[in-house]
Amino acid sequence: MANKFTQRINRSFDSNIQLTDAYIDYGGNIGISGLIIRDHKGDTLFYSPRIYIDREGINRYFQGDFNFSSVDIESPILKIIHYENEKETNLSQLLKKISQPKENKLTKGSLSTFQLSKGELVYYNTEKDITSRFSDISLSLSDLFLIKVYLKPKLKILIFLLKHMKI
Repeated sequence: MANKFTQRINRSFDSNIQLTDAYIDYGGNIGISGLIIRDHKGDTLFYSPRIYIDREGINRYFQGDFNFSSVDIESPILKIIHYENEKETNLSQLLKKISQPKENKLTKGSLSTFQLSKGELVYYNTEKDITSRFSDISLSLSDLFLIKVYLKPKLKILIFLLKHMKI
């Protein structure tokens, strides 16, 4: 199942997503271990050791339906890098690719609840040698709707610690 899921996403969005394992937890949700998304230079853009997705949502995804009940992401790291001599960050470049999938055009979908805990966001500008880090991010969203490339979330709680460093 894990290979089928990543192959379909990678084929649809011309992306480089890898995961270590997928399993069904005691609550009936799909657990994903070690999800990694690499950017166009092979650097880690996103990593999470654990993600839980409702089983019915995964089943619907394989039928071309992008409506999910719940997604919980634990301890994710998002590394946004602005490489020297590039106009856009690695995240912007990936989002452009995702907005123009090769197959199963993603034009609408929904997510009832989204939980993120113990997250970290790192921004690094290689040209200016600046690093900013947001840590201990907790996020709770509900009733997310994706219409074409426009995402409309309702923000309930956002908590983070900001540390700015120059290396």
